[in-house]
Amino acid sequence: PKADTLVVMVPKGGKLPATTQILDRDLGGLISAALKRNKKYKSSLGQTLILQAPAKSSFTRVVLLGADDTADIDHNHAETMGTKLYTALHDCGAEQVVVF
Repeated sequence: PKADTLVVMVPKGGKLPATTQILDRDLGGLISAALKRNKKYKSSLGQTLILQAPAKSSFTRVVLLGADDTADIDHNHAETMGTKLYTALHDCGAEQVVVF
């Protein structure tokens, strides 16, 4: 089955890693534009932001998941992120998910 939802982890501060910048470019700048527009989104641990994917995308939506500082993720951080991501995915009706 084809995934309808793309989850992208965003480090605290919103500075996208090089691989995520390439993905963002492929999505027409969707991620970087959303980070600039949504001042309340700080990519704090487990914070989510659901975006409508561009029409040309194979995904219906893109979910940004705050990863805080990815170098410091431990068991507790992973559990928090997973719980908050599950809630967001459930609430938006995601069925098939790819995590980037």
